[in-house]
Amino acid sequence: MAPMRLPTLLLSLMVPLAACGSDDAVHHLPDGPPVPEAAKGIYLTSAAGNQISVFPLGATGNTAPMRTIVGAATGLSLPIGIEIDDLTGDLYVGNRSGGNVLVFSDMADGNVAPLRTLTAPGLGAAQDVVVLPGGDVLVSCCPTCGQGAGGQPGVFHFAKGASTSDAVLGGPSNANTGLTVPSSLAYDSESSELYVGNSFGGAIETFAITDVGDVAPKRTFQPGGIGNLQSLAYAAGTLFATTPGGVILQFAASSTGNATAASAIMNGGPLNVGYPAGISIDLSESPPVIYLVDYAANALHVIHTAGTAPNLTVASVDTLVGAATGLSQPIAVRVVK
Repeated sequence: MAPMRLPTLLLSLMVPLAACGSDDAVHHLPDGPPVPEAAKGIYLTSAAGNQISVFPLGATGNTAPMRTIVGAATGLSLPIGIEIDDLTGDLYVGNRSGGNVLVFSDMADGNVAPLRTLTAPGLGAAQDVVVLPGGDVLVSCCPTCGQGAGGQPGVFHFAKGASTSDAVLGGPSNANTGLTVPSSLAYDSESSELYVGNSFGGAIETFAITDVGDVAPKRTFQPGGIGNLQSLAYAAGTLFATTPGGVILQFAASSTGNATAASAIMNGGPLNVGYPAGISIDLSESPPVIYLVDYAANALHVIHTAGTAPNLTVASVDTLVGAATGLSQPIAVRVVK
């Protein structure tokens, strides 16, 4: 997820729209046990509230969450990215100021301790999280994205079920990787490629999912129109990038060099975004539905689209917003159906 230079918090957002095990970020848990009805919903992290809020599918307006993970026992401290394990339904949360990744049950509620904690030397400011189809976990560390626990810029690998990292994509200098401010991750399960977005004007880089150490990316591009990348998502051969200037820019995932977005979804008509943050794409709907977090408005915009990627346009928008939501500087979103 991606940094925000705002007066109250200097944050970096996560939100991969890499689907964890699929090419969208809406999870159906096809390979694991059936999804309990109560586990289905919209999951959002809130930075100021140090909480995870779970809303019913289809929630709009001033709707209260079904469950909220919050309190001292949770260990949440500036939670940024959130990801869901398709095999178990467990929630993985990039805990930026905590310098770790916290794992909760999909049915966790209230002031509950995590099931386990993932740590690593150099991890520090944990940002974005991807869970691969087999259960391995990737976590970006972005020390210069904002306040947090420092660390080494890179992407940390955790084997399935492990609590300590066994490998890192990156190195002390990152001379070959080119990783500068690695805030956002996205994953393409078909090509087994990992997309890493560098914020503050940095490049979007593509690596093999097995790459470790200070290795050169397979390809890289400088995204035109993005001064400060907030979130990155992959779906249908397209990288969706959120940015304050353009809201959502759509790039061909195969882009290289100095790339121009194929199209942009901008404010106007039914869409009014204060500050775009995390993003998820629901490919189970046709045309796809985009879930876009609005950090400034403490809201979630559910964008019903028209057309095909990378040229999706806005058909209509539903917004989850209001005091009852309890959202306080929301960052990332994931959906379980």
